[in-house]
Amino acid sequence: MKPLTTRSFSDLLAYLELHVATGLEATGNQLKERYFRSSTIPYQAKVATGVFGGHILAQSLWVAAATVPSKEFICHNLTGYFLRPGLKDVPFYYHITVSRDGKSYATREIKVYQPTPKDIDRHNTKNHTAEDTKGQGLIRLIENNPQLWKEELSLAFIGVCSFKRPLRDDDPKVKSLVHQPQYLEPQYLAASLDGIKTQDGFRVNHEMLPLAPDSDSIEWTSKVDKLIEDGHYAEPIHPIELRKLNLDEYNADVNETSNRRVVHYLKSLIPLSKTAATGKTTYSTDDINLQVAALIYTSDRNSMFTVLNAHSFDREEYRIGRIASISHNFVLHNMTKLPLVDSEHWSMMESWTDATGDGRGLYNGRVYDKDGVLTCSFMQDGVMELFKKDHSKI
Repeated sequence: MKPLTTRSFSDLLAYLELHVATGLEATGNQLKERYFRSSTIPYQAKVATGVFGGHILAQSLWVAAATVPSKEFICHNLTGYFLRPGLKDVPFYYHITVSRDGKSYATREIKVYQPTPKDIDRHNTKNHTAEDTKGQGLIRLIENNPQLWKEELSLAFIGVCSFKRPLRDDDPKVKSLVHQPQYLEPQYLAASLDGIKTQDGFRVNHEMLPLAPDSDSIEWTSKVDKLIEDGHYAEPIHPIELRKLNLDEYNADVNETSNRRVVHYLKSLIPLSKTAATGKTTYSTDDINLQVAALIYTSDRNSMFTVLNAHSFDREEYRIGRIASISHNFVLHNMTKLPLVDSEHWSMMESWTDATGDGRGLYNGRVYDKDGVLTCSFMQDGVMELFKKDHSKI
């Protein structure tokens, strides 16, 4: 079944720059500090306490990309820390600082703020406007005075994003050393119930794979299934389609937790590039940075649930107490083999966990393009705590 979506990925990441006179230092013709506001409602899974973290990661990159000195710069690295759950019904406010603009690299510091209910209550108490429960007075104040964000709003996310000019393949002065991890899709398909045997090996019918759930844990997917069954809830569709390969039999033969794998296939539902009048697809730097944002967005899908599901534990005795992302690191390896993500071809996302302990888990992953070339890698540290069930209350 083909999923439908009513908005493109660029629409999901839409923002508005707040043009204010800050009087802050400028670098050349560019302000050192710039301020933006999100202008669309982010995605939030029904069973989640906050909005999808991948949205904040992707929008942080997309906003920061608007501040680079040249259209040649493409994001190759983003590292960020989630400080509090994002809220769905109020805007995100992005403060972008120009850390450095070099010949080959440009670096941006990102701080993301939101007005929380406590922020609104504090503002209303100070200004005797208790009836303003939606915080419109606070929003008007901070949009005209970004210098007050640190004082008036809560910090939700901090990050650093690095951009670079791609190396030219024909540059005689520079030689790039190239290697990548082994591409294991043939082994996965051979062991999967979804693998279709052919004369040339195995293939998969991507459209027949199930859409990846938003919270890939039996405890949470069962709640969503019940809501859908009762007619109370239907999961909205992400603009980046993600489908899951059945690797139950593959993982059943793997004793080492770190060697168990989860495989998804991804593509965009709407093209992330421009098609010229000639019918030839062209890629602007904006297109490429949007494709990088799509990869970052998808890299956070079911991140800590991948860690959880790699383990065997007694679900009758323990329940999920807390599960949340702490930090996320993303690295783009290849920015010249285009497209990075498109609506015509499926890329393979492989994920696993290298380690767990101390109430935390490490999520690892990478994406390969349709030709098996490594596109990106990512890693996430997150909270993962199991609580013992109290059967006396049953």
